[in-house]
Formats: sequence, structure tokens, C-alpha cells
Amino acid sequence: LIDRKMLADLAVHDAVAFTKLVEAARK
Repeated sequence: LIDRKMLADLAVHDAVAFTKLVEAARK
């Protein structure tokens, strides 16, 4: 399970991976 802090850190450090993760989560 991915928590919000992990997501926030990912968004800051790896925007591309964060975007892909969000896209995958929406499907």
C-alpha cells in the first residue's frame, strides 16, 4: 500500500513515475 507521504516524496523526486502511478491508479 502506498501512503500519501510516499506519494508526495515521489511527486517531488520523480514526477514522471508519479504521473504514471496516478494514471495506473485511475484505470
